[in-house]
Amino acid sequence: MRAKLLKMRLLGVPLLILSLLSVAEAAPPHYYKCIGDKSTAWGSCPEGCPTIKFRVKKGAEVKASHTASPWTWTWLEAWGTGDFTAECSCDDGTTWATAATYTVYEVTSLVWETYGSNTALDTCPKYGGKRIFPGKKTMTDGSASDRRKVTVKATVSPAIQGRTVYFKSWDVDDPSTNSSPVDTNGSAGADNRNGGAGTLSAASATTNAGGEATVTLTVSLRPGDNYRGAAACNQGKLNAMTQAQADAGTPPDYVKLSEMLTVWRKLWIDSDRMQADTSNTNWLSDTIDAATYQNPNTDLEVNDVPGDFEKDDHFNGGYIKIKYATPQTLAVVDFDSNLNDDDVFVAGDHSAADGKEYELYDDDYDQNLSLKVTFPGDADTSQLDAFEPAFVLPVIDCSTQDASLTFDRNVQVAEMDALVTTDFEYQGNVSDSFWGVHLICGFQALCDQDKDPDGEGDLRGNARRTLHGAFVWREVIRDVDLHKEDQIVIHEVGHCCNADDGDGGVMDAFGYGFTGVSLDKIRDKDWDTW
Repeated sequence: MRAKLLKMRLLGVPLLILSLLSVAEAAPPHYYKCIGDKSTAWGSCPEGCPTIKFRVKKGAEVKASHTASPWTWTWLEAWGTGDFTAECSCDDGTTWATAATYTVYEVTSLVWETYGSNTALDTCPKYGGKRIFPGKKTMTDGSASDRRKVTVKATVSPAIQGRTVYFKSWDVDDPSTNSSPVDTNGSAGADNRNGGAGTLSAASATTNAGGEATVTLTVSLRPGDNYRGAAACNQGKLNAMTQAQADAGTPPDYVKLSEMLTVWRKLWIDSDRMQADTSNTNWLSDTIDAATYQNPNTDLEVNDVPGDFEKDDHFNGGYIKIKYATPQTLAVVDFDSNLNDDDVFVAGDHSAADGKEYELYDDDYDQNLSLKVTFPGDADTSQLDAFEPAFVLPVIDCSTQDASLTFDRNVQVAEMDALVTTDFEYQGNVSDSFWGVHLICGFQALCDQDKDPDGEGDLRGNARRTLHGAFVWREVIRDVDLHKEDQIVIHEVGHCCNADDGDGGVMDAFGYGFTGVSLDKIRDKDWDTW
């Protein structure tokens, strides 16, 4: 005789009924059971079986047994997953017949996988887990919506096809801080800036032959938003999970929780530089009108210099090269600007300079008449990892880096906007899906802010925020020698990312780091609304 197992449902609880049938009957049925599902099995023997025994085995190990009919048993979660058999015997255990076989399964892993051709997920360099870049891969990327997707893959064990797996996503606590303004609800989750826990493509999926079930999650574009996925084959256990359990990474039994997934943004930087001063516009040449020795100095009278040079003391600390038969380079002691001719004072008697040609340099130059600062050159971007606490990765786009901008010794306000839009590779393509900044290393900005003479103001950098442009003025930075260029770069690019003067830290020229005030602004900004 062979046992056959029939399945029926009573009041929502699966019942398994054993009965003895002839050996000619078909092979015993096979059933699948998600661990954690409440289920009870019931077996009885037909009339004429003198002694009935029942048992449930996992491999060779008997998990439960009973003598006499009928018998009701409950599946225990402690039995774990795997293959089971339900057997019965009518000859006091001498021979056993298989009544039914079972496979008990559970979700054993839940992982994030790169969706389609998106930038590959990698290890998040801060706080662990995975990192996703949901922005466009290029400024003309036509798959912006897909870039925000990530595959959520659950695997059941044993691997079974056709089983249902249930999914849920969680907005877990921001691990970077529990303090305002970045994190306004402390150690609790549900603190993402946009879109909450994201959007799942489906609440459940069916396993393939490898026991894998997948859905997609669409994340936000806000850097620092973070997520965990949860999956189970028992929907009730998944639904019983709490926010606190998701935040702590301690899901209920038989619910699998993924590692954390954190949104990062790439900040594409088109770094350009001015060309060299090939037209020699940063120094003057002419003929000395008169040279009068006034012990201990000589007054060299020269024609009225151009207006953007004509300021008392402008050439102090600079040099004048007098083209004697053997030219001499002399330090400028003083410079007086007058209504007509101007006066350059040098030490010693140089009355013989009358009528000689000259070249006049301010303190941008050394005694060899070479610029003191390296120019032209790309802006110093070596410290842009200062943006990482905002979950922003600056990317210097080497393919766009060039010296395409004509030298201008003093860039006025009206000229700055034109410079920003000139040769800006991302012009018209910057959006919330593609963050881009035009970083320009220039020589000097406004005439009255170039430290020539030293008593003037010192505009070392500035930003044209709505045009996504940032300037560093290399010669002024050298002249002031108070802050390094790499610090000014952080400050000005920070403006382009929504940080403000007065935020503290690098935005107030202190150190290289952003304060929580700036980090909050950077992470919160929608680049579609400047």
